[in-house]
Amino acid sequence: MVEPKAGTATTTSGRTITVPAKDASEIVDYKDIKAKAYRVKEVARDALKAVSNKTKNIEAGGEALSIEDKKLKPLIDEVADFIGSLAKEGIYESLDAARDYAEVVHDQFQEEYNAAAQEEANRQAEEAG
Repeated sequence: MVEPKAGTATTTSGRTITVPAKDASEIVDYKDIKAKAYRVKEVARDALKAVSNKTKNIEAGGEALSIEDKKLKPLIDEVADFIGSLAKEGIYESLDAARDYAEVVHDQFQEEYNAAAQEEANRQAEEAG
């Protein structure tokens, strides 16, 4: 993650000009986005795990019920396993992609702000002579 970096320049008389860069976190708070994405992942994981576990506990009425020559309990277990896998395959990937994109956008803004601070320091140093 790109951090704010002050622009510095030296005048012809040897005085150093320092211009602080704006902080891109004011626009894209990557650390906050990262923390919230992690929290959503935790909640989703716990919720889907609970649904999966509850689904596995469904009784199929003994072995009397069958669907297309298959016992119902293995099908219910398969559905439960699928529900449990949703967090890893769908939600997690989407949150990770959003978090990664937020970091890219943050860094683009920060690089622009750092360059602008350097340009302003150079301008001030040139004016000061």
